[in-house]
Amino acid sequence: MVFLVDHGQIAALEILARNILEEYGCPGLALGLSERGKHMYTLGFGYRDVTRLMPVTGETIFGIGSLTKSFTCVSIMQLQEAGKLKVDTPLVEILPGLRLAGQRASEAITLHHLMTHTAGLPPLPGLALALSADSDTEPSPRSGVAAKPMATMNHLLDFLADHPFTLLASPGRVYSYSNEGYALLGCVIEQVAGQTYPSYVRENIITPLGLTRTIFDLPEVIDTADLSTLYVAQGVGGKVQIKGDSKWWNAPVYSAAGMLRSCAADLMRYAELFVASGRVGSERILTPASVELMCIPHVALPTRSYYGYGLSISHGYRGFTLMEHSGSSKGASAHLCMVPGEGLVSVALANLAGTPAKELARRTIDLSLGRGDESEWGCDSAYSCPSERLRDYHGAYQSEEGVHLVVWADRDGLVFRVDGLHCPARMVGRDLFLVRVKAVDFPACFLSDETDHITSVFWGGRVIPKVV
Repeated sequence: MVFLVDHGQIAALEILARNILEEYGCPGLALGLSERGKHMYTLGFGYRDVTRLMPVTGETIFGIGSLTKSFTCVSIMQLQEAGKLKVDTPLVEILPGLRLAGQRASEAITLHHLMTHTAGLPPLPGLALALSADSDTEPSPRSGVAAKPMATMNHLLDFLADHPFTLLASPGRVYSYSNEGYALLGCVIEQVAGQTYPSYVRENIITPLGLTRTIFDLPEVIDTADLSTLYVAQGVGGKVQIKGDSKWWNAPVYSAAGMLRSCAADLMRYAELFVASGRVGSERILTPASVELMCIPHVALPTRSYYGYGLSISHGYRGFTLMEHSGSSKGASAHLCMVPGEGLVSVALANLAGTPAKELARRTIDLSLGRGDESEWGCDSAYSCPSERLRDYHGAYQSEEGVHLVVWADRDGLVFRVDGLHCPARMVGRDLFLVRVKAVDFPACFLSDETDHITSVFWGGRVIPKVV
């Protein structure tokens, strides 16, 4: 059902959504807004299946990628409430087989470090290996990984023990987004709860909340009505074509990192537990203390935001505290926003990776707060950078996870090459830039060693090392 609470808001959102569909070639997307538990509106745009002209609805199931991570942290907090673990428990006490390429620092990693992406793990190619373990799933074509598949917890532990890498820093010192860290949290939940991660989440979160269209099991997903077709962008003859694909990503050992599927209506209901102190309707999922601990800004990011447990946190966003998280996987882009102080939740889901779901979800919040679309970075955020410092940024930055950036300066300033696009960058702080990719600004912060030599760039939440 669609609740038209403000025709002006609806019209503005429709214009933005349709512009995104056109500019990014996205076949379809869903958008929802709730206030203090009441679904104010859910809107569908475009098609979940272009060939059959089947429209998107608020109950269309999409991949939600890393929105799964907050479900993982809710599970950890529930197990802490039950006295079965503590967030400061050393990981090796639960997974004694853990070794990180022989590094003794692994003994200092706690669950808290994994939940906040501060274990020191660099971007690694494990997810590509886990995807290749499924005969119906292709690994990332950019991974360049040639190694044995990874299908079980022991495979994951063997990979971390054998794959040569160096920790970015000792645990607790550096933030770098890690799917491997959350895969390990899934293993922790299985060891402590004595059941699979998906079954734990179903029994303790999904079923109690009545999330009838939130699913892990791939056969069940495929057999479900109102399911989004996956769409992927492919380069053909120098042009990009959007094509449907029936092969969903399936990597069970990475379930806790991003293998959940859901719809806008379910995600709005789920998010209520964060704006209502752990209770949704008559169901208490977490204590208020556990919700508060998840929402604390545990670690500061170089890009002026913070990370709690499975949630990003921005203070002073339009004068409010905003909690959010993005998700991306094959054929899916997702974003969830919450303003707890106002009881607001927005969600945007799309069936094409790279679609700016974050911009749409945030714009929904902005309109609900009666705010404009001014940049959160401010209109006057302009810094002058000496030419010699600009030269320090020059080079190629690459991670084993598949990210490859090239940076150089021209007469107008710094330029990033991102996925084949030449993207101008605007400086907004020391070593901090906003990179314009199509119509969206992405923050990038260059990181230095103790001699002020550029060693890496913080991009997409990851520390990406400079290789040339």
